[in-house]
Amino acid sequence: MAAAKTLILLGLLGILTSTIYLALVLVAVLRFPLRPKNGPSFMPPVSLLKALHGAEPGLRDYLEGFFRPDYPEYEILFCTRSETDAGLSVARELAARYPKIPVRILTSGEPPWPNARCYSLNQMKAAAKHDILVNTDCDVQVKADYLRAVVKPFRDERTGLVTCLHRGVAAQGGLWAKLEGLGMSVEMTSGVLIAEMLEGRMRFALGPSTVVRKKCVDEIAGFERLGGHYADDFMLGNLIADKGNTVVGRFCSRGYSVWPLC
Repeated sequence: MAAAKTLILLGLLGILTSTIYLALVLVAVLRFPLRPKNGPSFMPPVSLLKALHGAEPGLRDYLEGFFRPDYPEYEILFCTRSETDAGLSVARELAARYPKIPVRILTSGEPPWPNARCYSLNQMKAAAKHDILVNTDCDVQVKADYLRAVVKPFRDERTGLVTCLHRGVAAQGGLWAKLEGLGMSVEMTSGVLIAEMLEGRMRFALGPSTVVRKKCVDEIAGFERLGGHYADDFMLGNLIADKGNTVVGRFCSRGYSVWPLC
């Protein structure tokens, strides 16, 4: 009898806590669209940073979306460990297909830091021409208005970083891949919105899509500061916020899809 009562109490507690969490999610979702929108269009030149390592399935389609944005001035930088990287062949093919898009290709060699992506970002940042750096994972798909959406908050000089929620898409695979995509789209998004609501502001970034001012990266001692952390996106947001800069979340950008968050 005592065991049955314990199970009933635990069940009721589970229902109560999940109901409270669902209520928080609904509040967080409903309050987000009420935020003021930015005014006139703001489209400064940007540098797109793409760290490559191998040619995963769908890479050509993922990368091609960044050659066709509705945006006036941007460059794309690719960085791989070696000239023979399979992903680099895809990048070169697309660069030849879109000759009007400024493209630069870098090689980094074997990374001396635990976080190889940060080492590639460090090389690309040094070579980037523009102050606003757009970093996205290789399995991110975006729509033509992606750059316009993520750059808007930088009209405010206090904005140091913009990050995006992403929608998981099962590019291949069966039930488990679809469940993973559902978790990315629903469970993770809910947690991000609640964290932002309870804390009153964003203090972290989401790795698939981050946009940052070059000077803000310099203020935190560069990507080298992140080279020893595998959760570099979380650290990037925290360090930039600690310097007094604003971190903005956007519903934007499909592998991954990113939604611009505002």
